[in-house]
Amino acid sequence: MVTHRMIWHRVADEGFHWSLRGIFDDGSFYGTIHFRSHNPTLSRACSVEGQLSRGDLDRFTALCGSLTFAEPLPAAAYAILTSVAAGKDVGVFRYDRRDEETSAQAKAFLEVKRLLDPYIDSCWSRYYPDDGCQHGLAAKRDALP
Repeated sequence: MVTHRMIWHRVADEGFHWSLRGIFDDGSFYGTIHFRSHNPTLSRACSVEGQLSRGDLDRFTALCGSLTFAEPLPAAAYAILTSVAAGKDVGVFRYDRRDEETSAQAKAFLEVKRLLDPYIDSCWSRYYPDDGCQHGLAAKRDALP
């Protein structure tokens, strides 16, 4: 059963945007990655699917357990992590850039994001193996919080 959904970089500007539409209680996940550019020839997208290791799933579960989820009301945010029960969004944690400077929960949220980064990178490189230098997620990721 789906336990969480996560969207990174919700704003509509250039850069990498990814959405995990389902993170399941067994550690499997699926979603999409987009690289948006003002130059349409540079824009890319691909599907994401994979399996968190047992250790990463345990860490993911612990980190999510440390977050306070609010009602899932629409609101602007750079990224969100949604708690899911019975197929419905029941709570959301919103993150905006630099929230981690004043919030321990935002720091925990970024740990969730960093835990997922290698899985996202791996999916991207499967679709675009020669794209690492110009558009690679790892290089772009290092420029983000």
